[in-house]
Amino acid sequence: MKIVLWASVQASDLPTVDVNTTEGHDYLWGKTRKALTYLHDTELDNYDWFLKADDDTYVIMENLRFMLLPHSPTTPIYFGFRFRRVGSRPL
Repeated sequence: MKIVLWASVQASDLPTVDVNTTEGHDYLWGKTRKALTYLHDTELDNYDWFLKADDDTYVIMENLRFMLLPHSPTTPIYFGFRFRRVGSRPL
């Protein structure tokens, strides 16, 4: 297992990868896209699975392992859903 932390600004007290993006909710997709591009370019052949999580995410690793068990790591798969802001148009 390897943990990679992304940051909009390089942190001196944590081993982070600087994705050089603007902070704020409106820039989250750009930050995520840069992080996924980094993983694709540097780690794709080193691991079977990647988990994108935020600082408010809680994962029970044993449950995650059982959820992934019936799926092949060679077949692309996405778990999750898109949020929409309250009052915005439907997606």
